Amino acid sequence: MLRSTGRRIILLNGLNGPADTVTAALLFEKSCSGGEANACFNLGGMQFYGVNGERNYPAARVSFTKGCSGGSLGACDKLAEMMFDGKGGDADPARARQIYEDLCRREVARSCMIYSVMAETGEGGPRDREASNRALEQGCKLGDNIACSAKLLRAKQSE
Repeated sequence: MLRSTGRRIILLNGLNGPADTVTAALLFEKSCSGGEANACFNLGGMQFYGVNGERNYPAARVSFTKGCSGGSLGACDKLAEMMFDGKGGDADPARARQIYEDLCRREVARSCMIYSVMAETGEGGPRDREASNRALEQGCKLGDNIACSAKLLRAKQSE
């Protein structure tokens, strides 16, 4: 499995000669169909950014959904972004918020900051200042400088 993953990345990025994004996409698609979560994430990225032509948000959303279901944190992060923005399907801020909250629990620092803002503003669910503060704390602990700055600002505002 590792050898085929490496081959796909080499083809995608042209690390051993010219890039062959068409073949890379076919290999990612085959691996994604076989349940390899990171292949779904990479395929979704190619579709999202239009590596082989125009962007295909609906296809990217399907790929990120498969990848997220299979355990790819990157796929979950991108899926939440698409659900929040309504790219490739209906906007679903409540589901995006759930995904960001889960990713924060799984120690994805960027997701802690996003979840904190959503909990603070009530986007995708009820306003929850305590949950927002916990997410800022977690994001800061994981090294997100923006979360650390926001945490300090909140502390100053509450003095």
